[in-house]
Amino acid sequence: MPESRIPVASRKRTGNKFWRRISIKFTQRGEKPEESRLVKVTTTSAPKDQQPIKNTTKSVPKNMQIAAKDQLAVSGDHDSSGKSSDHRTPNQLAASYYYNMVASQGVDGCFGGESLVHMDGGATKPVKELKKGDLVQCNDEGEIAEVKCVLVQQVAGGTKAMVKFENGLVITPMHPIMSEGVWALPKDMQDSHQVDAKRVFNFLLDKQHTIVVNGVVCSALGHHRKGHTWHPFWGNWHQVMSCMRRVDEVGFENGSVEIAGTVRDQKSGTVYGFRCIDGTVVAQESK
Repeated sequence: MPESRIPVASRKRTGNKFWRRISIKFTQRGEKPEESRLVKVTTTSAPKDQQPIKNTTKSVPKNMQIAAKDQLAVSGDHDSSGKSSDHRTPNQLAASYYYNMVASQGVDGCFGGESLVHMDGGATKPVKELKKGDLVQCNDEGEIAEVKCVLVQQVAGGTKAMVKFENGLVITPMHPIMSEGVWALPKDMQDSHQVDAKRVFNFLLDKQHTIVVNGVVCSALGHHRKGHTWHPFWGNWHQVMSCMRRVDEVGFENGSVEIAGTVRDQKSGTVYGFRCIDGTVVAQESK
């Protein structure tokens, strides 16, 4: 039986200040982590939203991990004008594998509204308050992305199965998060529970397609990859953007689109569009 493991935090210096990141490094339970690897915001005790994720009961199985170094270099990024470029990091390449898996299993990847997004400049803002034009931290290299639109999904019944970490991150069980250069799933670190949530959120960014939430690097919408990590919907920034716009063009221009859920192929379970509040379906455009 595999031994239980717990994640510890690390930090990275960017310029003349520390950029705070809770990356999930597994260590044997009961083993004391090095002091230098604990997250510190100031010389005082770290606030709860910056503390390491701990008390997990599960380890990430090897077949659920995909190392960044093992990813194929593929093209297909875009800038805010929609033009393609090839500047992709290994971490971003790894993310697309999990988006493919998430979609095929029929699970949406979203954040709870109270989770905290790390903003440009070091401040944090609750997920539910993020808006178009906000500049967010998107990786551990200090890169910044702009929020193009917020995708808001209604939750039927007002409760949803979410994983809630002690550092304040509330996230759906199959939403990919970064763990020391490896993409992992929250459900393989900690059990999910039904939590009160009228809405959950995700974000369309102008670049990078990852976002830092409660110190954890997480995937965002439209990773835009090709090759073995390709997915016809979540993997295509332009398809996601197009569907969001067609769901609510005015809302998209204003920076927020609300949906009732996603729609999936009956045989494969692959997501191919959104279900609107009025029950109509907006599907990805055929080639």
